[in-house]
Amino acid sequence: MLSQNILVRTGNILSLNEAKTKASQNPTDEFSMYHNHSNHNSRVCNSLNINAIESLVIAYLSKENPEELLASLKHLWIAVEEYVKIGKLSSVGLSDVDTNVFIDLFQWANIKPNIVQISLATCCVVPPALQTFSKENDIQLLTHNDPGQILPEEDLNGIFNANTNLYWVTRYQIHLKCRGILSSKGYLVYVSKKTK
Repeated sequence: MLSQNILVRTGNILSLNEAKTKASQNPTDEFSMYHNHSNHNSRVCNSLNINAIESLVIAYLSKENPEELLASLKHLWIAVEEYVKIGKLSSVGLSDVDTNVFIDLFQWANIKPNIVQISLATCCVVPPALQTFSKENDIQLLTHNDPGQILPEEDLNGIFNANTNLYWVTRYQIHLKCRGILSSKGYLVYVSKKTK
């Protein structure tokens, strides 16, 4: 079996007619809808042509224990800090991370996360320790209702009609700041597709 790495860029999914009539789709459905309309002769796509990102929230799903997860996040955070230093990132944070892991990372980091996001699906009440820590350290505490996995393995394999390994998914939104309008929304998906 051969393996090929593929970067898929959806472009603005708001431009699709189906997206205009189905405003409340989950991310898996949105990506599947794009995939059905895309030109399959062009797998490899250029990344977004932008100079900087205002807010980056990282959802790092892992089955590691808290100590191993913290070590992995520290390794990742070193790269995040470099992008902040050169002006490519403004606000950075984490999503769906254990309170103690978030606090430990915050205390260790040179450039502190200023966003923390929790899922309403798994946590109906904000953990009191996280709420207190966020207030004391001027951290923006946000909630979301995204699924645990944007592209589950079964859906991913169905979309690409092959055994596929997902490396990462980026969902981006571009807002017209002065008007509060969502002008563009899309996904970047980096996968390894196994072929015969």
